[in-house]
Amino acid sequence: MTKHITWMIALGVGALLPVAAQANCGTCATKAEGCCSTAKATVATAATTAGTCAATAATAAGTCAATAATAATAAKAPADQPGMAKVAYRVSGMSCGACETKLTKALTGLKGVAQAEACAESKQAKLVYDPKQVKEKQFVAAIKEAGFKAESAQLEVKVGGMSCGACSQKVSKALTALEGVKEQQVCHVGKKAVVTFDPNKVNRQQIVATIDQTGFKTE
Repeated sequence: MTKHITWMIALGVGALLPVAAQANCGTCATKAEGCCSTAKATVATAATTAGTCAATAATAAGTCAATAATAATAAKAPADQPGMAKVAYRVSGMSCGACETKLTKALTGLKGVAQAEACAESKQAKLVYDPKQVKEKQFVAAIKEAGFKAESAQLEVKVGGMSCGACSQKVSKALTALEGVKEQQVCHVGKKAVVTFDPNKVNRQQIVATIDQTGFKTE
């Protein structure tokens, strides 16, 4: 089960690792086997940082100037609590602070939700929750019942065992083939995968299972 998933704030970023970087690493035989020599790993790291992995800095922009009520709700639980999962939804229909408060209240009312924050400016709703107590479909339903619509969702998953571009490419290919996945970004340097998906077609559990089936392990 996923131990650690962190936020990505901006939606819609995703790119496959450049082919040039992949060529430097060859093929990963097993998840435990090192895929690149020191020299080749250095080249791959530079190429990846300039391409796929560089998106991390870009996504740091767009933080919501949330209302006091929303901010207070978001601060009530630690974001990195072990065993908790995180997901961000792009929500249409929000236009003001009252919308933020209404949606935040609807989401925090669900059993298992430890933290929720809605932002009318960025059109996002972010949650920290216990996947053993609540499912993603309940979030979509709660958003709809509040008078809004979940257009898409995004999660960031820590992935252990990746050591080169070929590893990243293997995970990327598997995620791209999964129905409902709109965009994906896999970075072996940062040891993570960022996935934007249709919450009506696929969920976090299926995404995590797909990554695990590649021979690497979500953390």
